[in-house]
Amino acid sequence: TTAPTAAPKMRILLLHGYAMNHFLFAADSLLFKKDVKVRARDKSVSLSNNDIAEFVFANGPHHIQALPSETNPDPAPPNPNDPEDKQARAWFMARNNVYELSLIHI
Repeated sequence: TTAPTAAPKMRILLLHGYAMNHFLFAADSLLFKKDVKVRARDKSVSLSNNDIAEFVFANGPHHIQALPSETNPDPAPPNPNDPEDKQARAWFMARNNVYELSLIHI
């Protein structure tokens, strides 16, 4: 008899929201990733180390101005020298009433 093989690992694409970036979204998603692994273990899925998925965090291609907040009521315009983990990003931009779609970036 042959030993059962582990199920193939899924790849789950996670896209951040407007004015976020993949660094912030990955940090905000830690509980979600843990919950996915716990639920798989609870369902008695035959998995090695409960490592069922690779979570892929993509970064929007457009560097935009951050949204105002209590701690930053007047955010500065985007600066190309900002560290990547501090940049507000978006998946599309509206220019001249035309949306520049960026799903091709993925």
